[in-house]
Amino acid sequence: MSTRLESLPNEILTDMFIYFDISSLYHSFSGLNQRFNNLIHSLKHHALIIEKHNLSLIELYASQIMRLKINTPLPIDINECSNLISLELCQASKNQIEQIRSDIMPNLVYLTIIPPYHISLPMEFTQEVFSNSFHHLRSARLSRLDTFELLPGFQSLSLRTLYITCTNANTIHRVLQACPNLFSLHAQFFGQHHHIVEPISSVYNHSLEKFLLDDPYHNFSFDTLNTIFLCIPNVKYLVLQFSCRVPFIHLVENILTRLTQLDHFECDILEFPNDHMVNVEIIQQMNECFRVLESFHNLKFVFYLTTSNNSLISNDQIFPVYGHTLIVDSNVDVGLNRFSNIRRLKFEWFSMTELARISANVLPYLEELNLVYIATLRPYNGSLFLSTIRTLKTRFTDFSSYQTFLSACANLSCFQCSIFTSDKCNYIESPNT
Repeated sequence: MSTRLESLPNEILTDMFIYFDISSLYHSFSGLNQRFNNLIHSLKHHALIIEKHNLSLIELYASQIMRLKINTPLPIDINECSNLISLELCQASKNQIEQIRSDIMPNLVYLTIIPPYHISLPMEFTQEVFSNSFHHLRSARLSRLDTFELLPGFQSLSLRTLYITCTNANTIHRVLQACPNLFSLHAQFFGQHHHIVEPISSVYNHSLEKFLLDDPYHNFSFDTLNTIFLCIPNVKYLVLQFSCRVPFIHLVENILTRLTQLDHFECDILEFPNDHMVNVEIIQQMNECFRVLESFHNLKFVFYLTTSNNSLISNDQIFPVYGHTLIVDSNVDVGLNRFSNIRRLKFEWFSMTELARISANVLPYLEELNLVYIATLRPYNGSLFLSTIRTLKTRFTDFSSYQTFLSACANLSCFQCSIFTSDKCNYIESPNT
């Protein structure tokens, strides 16, 4: 029986070739003989990643490429890539963007464009993307979508998932108006504060179910966010990362009054202190507020607490009972017993006092503990029992801490640690079995 590769039937070779990208196929099999050349040219599901060194491959196999990733700003002719279903431009140049047209790539389903920061997406391109010319386009990642003029009758009915970066908040509700069937929108905002134009009434009942806002430079205003909420009443999944310049209770009221379908809320919010933080007595007078707060019970609510700028460190019991995740980024007494429903806990800096409280079962549902700590664990006069912990993540310089944690977590199933040793590292005795 022959064992030569050439003896295999075409069907087996074809099945084997689908596990290779086009570059690997070309360098491994092209030119061996005419049969292999014909097989390679007959395949229709090629994937290709273009770097500076393999520009010629796109000329050889343009009509066969279905997934194309270009990781160079060099001029490349993609006009012959008529069967593309996925296109990624990781360093998009003006030349590359201008070639993305619906008459050239009518079957495009996934599109990613990441231009340099100084290049905004051209108006002609954005109008074509949002005019339903790409009938099959379902997912797009469009960086620098700064200029967006919605023309009458222009809508993309196929887009379901969209990630954008923009410098003008008006882009967000214009995108919603242009994409009536959008399911998920992730917006990253890099601009200064702009007055947001009140959207037309037809946008007020958008079917969007997932909205993520990332404002790394803290320029997105509460009023702007409130206007966006008017457009997305059906959102079920909400993630916010921005600076909240109103009391947190006002933000909560606003969210749950407008987003009545919400069932997942994550926030990484920098809350500015002010003289009007709401205390328990005031909240108890707000029956409507209590009604909406009860809706938090089933939310996957995340708290980020700091020493100086978060009013949630106060003694009120309104918010902590709804938290499932607690992240403390400084050495502050947070009153762990108030967070009775916490499942995941992360300390950027912790003390044996906090560990002792956890050991006393003040957090009966705690399953994951993350201790970002690089100093020696000080001795504790007593026994640590962290029986509910299933996942533990930590780092330390004293190797004896390793033994301390493993002894305390009897039901541990996952242990992730970083160990930074030194010449002064203590000697560890073998644990008793």
